[in-house]
Amino acid sequence: MDGLQKFKDFIKYNDIELSPLLRIRHDDENDQGYYVELDGNAMTDQEFIAEGTLLARIPKASVLSTSSAGISNLIPDEMHGTLCGLVVAYMFERASGERSPWSGYIATVPAVELGCMRFWTAEQQQVVAGTDAADVLRAAEAELQDMYEQQAAPLLERHGQVMSTAAGAEIDYGFEAFCRAASVVGARCFEVDAHIGLGMCPVADTFNHSDDPDVRFETTFEVCEWCGAVNGCEHEGFTYSDDEGENEEEEDDDDDDEPVDTCDIVAHRAIPRPLFGTRQVFNSYGPLTTAELVVKYGFALATNRHDYVSLEREARRWFRDQGFAWPKRQHHDDDDDDDYNDDDEIDVPRVDHDGRVRGVARLLEPVVGRAAAAQISIELVRQRLQRLQRPGNPSGHELQFAAGLEPAGPTRTGLQVVAGALLGLGRVSLSAGKSKSG
Repeated sequence: MDGLQKFKDFIKYNDIELSPLLRIRHDDENDQGYYVELDGNAMTDQEFIAEGTLLARIPKASVLSTSSAGISNLIPDEMHGTLCGLVVAYMFERASGERSPWSGYIATVPAVELGCMRFWTAEQQQVVAGTDAADVLRAAEAELQDMYEQQAAPLLERHGQVMSTAAGAEIDYGFEAFCRAASVVGARCFEVDAHIGLGMCPVADTFNHSDDPDVRFETTFEVCEWCGAVNGCEHEGFTYSDDEGENEEEEDDDDDDEPVDTCDIVAHRAIPRPLFGTRQVFNSYGPLTTAELVVKYGFALATNRHDYVSLEREARRWFRDQGFAWPKRQHHDDDDDDDYNDDDEIDVPRVDHDGRVRGVARLLEPVVGRAAAAQISIELVRQRLQRLQRPGNPSGHELQFAAGLEPAGPTRTGLQVVAGALLGLGRVSLSAGKSKSG
């Protein structure tokens, strides 16, 4: 039985609802896993799917999580709902094979996400040297190493043999095996609710990413963090009713009357009927930059409105060389404040996808004043440009080829973004009579 048929059987057995307008397909051409498409031929009397329309409903009982996995009792409380705990739980369920209740779902999941930048060859990684992707990978590697050494390794040292016995197979719990599993889990997990935390949600994770999504993931997050109850339970401090009598009456009701708590996929906007039969339906994985997409998922979008190039390394170096402490982030709650600037809400000093430099003035003006801050900003961008201008740095096509993917179109590169910002800064400064265009 092929993976897709096993997955369909899993969907049916677990009472997962999928709109008859949607089809789950395997990407046979590029072997890039599964995706969801809209069947326009099934939209007999519809010109579009209305915003808010329910398209998939997944019972939370079918979510693979630290609270539902077969080794839930072995995972310490502090690891429940976390990425590390979920990776260990997934490793156990995958090793369990047909014994696992999620075997039909896991059949659609690769053993490793080879597109993730961590698994590129040294030659492929050299393609992105000097870009934000290299910095993101370096930070992710350090976080993964710390997660394994501080959390996973002690757990596996205590219970690894018990887990292997329960799975019916010897499980490799070494660091590299952990990283392979983390690449799969990290690319698929959702924050489900206060009880489950992070979980792998079958069907929901089949939708590919776009920064202009068709659908969104919805769930009731506020549940009892101990048992997951939605409408109140015996755990102290969790109830949605001020009337104790009502709660007592509800507790006497038949459990079968309790609604099934679900994760839902709904139309994020009106989805028009495809002009040529079918088209892919997209979710959003969040406001991710190209660097984050390349590192975590191994692809880049043709255009990405969330993209930016970080100037943090250059800014930190400037503060260090000048003997200044790195400023603490300040939060502004009052939008009516005359001194409020939207740059105050930028976490990272950066050049946005539209060529606008943001977050730098917030850092520099309190130290050197507005005029000097503008000049220093230009210099920081020039330094960033020099760091990118090295042999082998990528175009958007090269980024995707390096991950083994076909190019979706002319991706705007970090080099182009910074160069555009440099020209933009020069124009702004020139109009203010402060500097010449770069």
